[in-house]
Amino acid sequence: MKITSEITKNSLIVRLEGELDHHSAAEVREKIDQTIGTSERKNLIFSFQGVSFMDSAGIGVVMGRYNKMKEMGGIVIVSECNDYAKRILEMSGIFTIAPYCDTVEQAMKICSETWSHEE
Repeated sequence: MKITSEITKNSLIVRLEGELDHHSAAEVREKIDQTIGTSERKNLIFSFQGVSFMDSAGIGVVMGRYNKMKEMGGIVIVSECNDYAKRILEMSGIFTIAPYCDTVEQAMKICSETWSHEE
């Protein structure tokens, strides 16, 4: 699992590539949580464009980060899913708590609007 992150003005963007399963979920959680802690960003945008496989552990990663960001007063947005990842996340009900955007740019716009209302 390749994990890359980008810190913007108000959000942490995490791009995932590879298999997000029980073998990689702990590493993904740890890296994201560490970056959240050091960046102090309230919003988290996941890009699932490069995810080739995902099981319930991947859903758990999203749920756990949702709870963490909610405690911080922020949001989680899921973006750029391929058909496979989107279907898995839809079936899990993730999109009822974390909105879906076709692109990271759309997600960043939502985060910017949320952030600007807090100032």
